[in-house]
Amino acid sequence: MAACLVTALFAYQEYTYETHHEKADRIYRVVNRQIEGTKSTYLALTQGTLSPEVLKTFPEVENAARLGFMLASMSVEGKEPEGIKVTAVDKTFFSIFTIPFKIAPHGDVITDDGILISEYAANRIFGTKNPIGETISLGNDIHLKVLGVFENFPNTSHLSTQFIISFSWIEKTEAHAASWSFNSYYNYLLMPEEFDAQAFNFKLNEFVHRFTPPGWKSFEYFLQPITKINLSPGYVANPRGSIGKTLINGFVMVSFIILLLASFNYMNLATARSARRALEVGIRKVVGAVRGQLIRQFLIESLILCVIGFLLAILWADIGLQFFNAFTGFGLTLVTFFGNPKLLGYIILLLLVIAVVSGGYPAFFLSRFVPSAVLKGQRSSDSGRRWRKGLVIFQFSLTGLLVVLVIMVLRQTNYMREKDLGFNKKGIIVFYGDRNTDISLESFKDEMMKISGVKLMTSATSIPGTRMNTTDLWENGKPQGESVKAIWVYSDHDYIPTLELTLIAGRNFNSNGTDARAGAIINENAAAVLGWTPEEAIGKKILGFSFSDSIPGEIVGVIKDFHISPLRKEIIPLVIAYSKTSNNYLLRVEGTNLNQIPEQVDKIGTKHTHGDKVESQFLEEVLEENYGAEIKTGQMLTFFTFLAILIGCSGLYALSAFEGEQRTKELGIRKIMGASTRQLLFILSRDFLKLIVISLFLAMPMSYFLGNLWLRLFPYRIAWSAEIFLLAAGFVLSLGWLTILTQAVKASRMNPVDALRYE
Repeated sequence: MAACLVTALFAYQEYTYETHHEKADRIYRVVNRQIEGTKSTYLALTQGTLSPEVLKTFPEVENAARLGFMLASMSVEGKEPEGIKVTAVDKTFFSIFTIPFKIAPHGDVITDDGILISEYAANRIFGTKNPIGETISLGNDIHLKVLGVFENFPNTSHLSTQFIISFSWIEKTEAHAASWSFNSYYNYLLMPEEFDAQAFNFKLNEFVHRFTPPGWKSFEYFLQPITKINLSPGYVANPRGSIGKTLINGFVMVSFIILLLASFNYMNLATARSARRALEVGIRKVVGAVRGQLIRQFLIESLILCVIGFLLAILWADIGLQFFNAFTGFGLTLVTFFGNPKLLGYIILLLLVIAVVSGGYPAFFLSRFVPSAVLKGQRSSDSGRRWRKGLVIFQFSLTGLLVVLVIMVLRQTNYMREKDLGFNKKGIIVFYGDRNTDISLESFKDEMMKISGVKLMTSATSIPGTRMNTTDLWENGKPQGESVKAIWVYSDHDYIPTLELTLIAGRNFNSNGTDARAGAIINENAAAVLGWTPEEAIGKKILGFSFSDSIPGEIVGVIKDFHISPLRKEIIPLVIAYSKTSNNYLLRVEGTNLNQIPEQVDKIGTKHTHGDKVESQFLEEVLEENYGAEIKTGQMLTFFTFLAILIGCSGLYALSAFEGEQRTKELGIRKIMGASTRQLLFILSRDFLKLIVISLFLAMPMSYFLGNLWLRLFPYRIAWSAEIFLLAAGFVLSLGWLTILTQAVKASRMNPVDALRYE
């Protein structure tokens, strides 16, 4: 019950994302999908000019707002500067979304010279002082007055932020904010209660493509309900990660399986004690109790146990939530349930159902004993043996299913963490920093190379495993309509040797910078998509992004494909252009004291960059964070499977005790006739092991089906093998046999005289 309470809270939170807005059911985000053959890539970002134009063009749109993010160094008088992420929005944002204020602005909510801060930020920065009117500086040029304090965003929002400013600052500082050629911002529309979403999506897509480049034909623009954002994983650049229905429903199903196993266990435990309660039932019937009264008595006993269990479950869930929240980063609390009468009613109803389901069969089984038989010491025939064996098969089928899924998830996660990415990820330190204007890249490198253990250093616009920018790429002389989507990275001549990439044709960038304007290095995939072999690609002219008709790019080298994006995405065309102005840095380090190098890197990096304090980390750690969701999924599934195994084994233990009790006379006679302890162990274990084998045969096809549903999320995945099923089967069989063994040994060592004495 405690496990179910936690997962129910988890599911409830995920399914109630953004529902706190008064107009939640009418708010939509404009997103797009890029279709290439049978593959689709979803992107949450759209153009900065989209909302105002849509609002002017479509009368059915009631309101529209843009949202963007700015990274800035915040400074307040008397405080040390710190790096923050600021949300920039239009004035209409507050007419669409419900944002309660702790201290509301006196005039306009959003102004060019004002900033709104959260209650948490106000307490952290200004303490008990009234923050209204105080100045917050973002960098050296933006000085804003605090206009109001809004309440902290709930955990069920993808818009959560500490600072809100006007979107006009985005327009002032980012030239492409007014361009139709950059998907860089978030656009939200307020639609009427009833409108034809399919027809509007068609009009919207057609409208956007009037302004986008010809190569954007593969983009399809449409509306996404904000209440569905958290249930739709796979969107690139979501402000907050989405979990998805499959994973949420999967954990709800697993917790339901655990509750079902526990209910079935109660049936087996109750029937295993039937011999001890047979005399009680006989006496009650002799003194006048009818069967209906006995059934009612046993159901009430079941209900009392369930209520006690539920009260203990609340305690365990409250304790467990602290660990669950720390593990997942959520903010779940039991107040969500008990503060909602409707949810509380569902819990009480579920409690009654559990009591009836788990206590129903034992109640009918125990109430049917014949008084004359039980008072004479005769045992009632066990016509329900098949039913109880069926329960064991069902229990271990579910347990076997979970064990297979755990093995599969852990193997897939390890595969992603250990797969050869096409570059050497070991011994690389990465950090971000805006370099001071008084130091060149080469001088910055020289400073870093003075650190013992640093062998190479390069700069790049992005770090492998992090978010990558894509753009159109096409051959010079051909129409842009024949372009392909490619990842675009700027780096210098040390990028290839630092990552230890393999150059298969052509050359690396010249160290003297002569490739700065037109040199390009592509990967094998880009060459193949454009119709060239690696050797044929050398010298070809390409267009796209910074390469134009007047200054086309010239391919000087082709590198072997490597995974610059996480393994959730397939390798796509990649273009590396030359630049010395990038602000992400990668250092190749060697030696025995590698853990001491980051501290020295941080010190030098902070000295020669402005903004935030430099905080470097190993690339392996960055890549590990990419698979945090899969790692946590495997750990949670392992925990639930452990619970299921405990419950299944306790049920098997109960049934083996029951069977041993029922076969006391048989075992006594067999022992008198010369049966050895080993033979008795075999007789008692055989039937149960048959049940487990049957359950495993039933579990394997279902586990294969469910496992494939999850594996389809990954373009690079493990292959099913007999080893996975054999490992799961061996594990479950071994546990089952060890569970039975204690009862079997006890029964086989009994004194046959004691076994037959009651006759």
